[in-house]
Amino acid sequence: MKEAQRVVQAHGSIQFENLIYRGESLKAYRGEFVTLRYDPDHILTLYIYSCETNDNLEDFLGYAVHYIIIVHFKEFVSSLH
Repeated sequence: MKEAQRVVQAHGSIQFENLIYRGESLKAYRGEFVTLRYDPDHILTLYIYSCETNDNLEDFLGYAVHYIIIVHFKEFVSSLH
């Protein structure tokens, strides 16, 4: 897995590689730097960790999914009703 650091934006979103990702659990970390871990061959999902602080280990904060997947999923669910 590769790593990168980004700042959590509004609504728990993260911009990475010219794509937007969102994660519900990230809303509480708006404005904070986080560490992204990702598989370069499968960048639809990012694994989000807190940034290390001194001797503390990183905590897993949640997943962020490419935003377009969320939109299509919501459209699919709406079409079922």
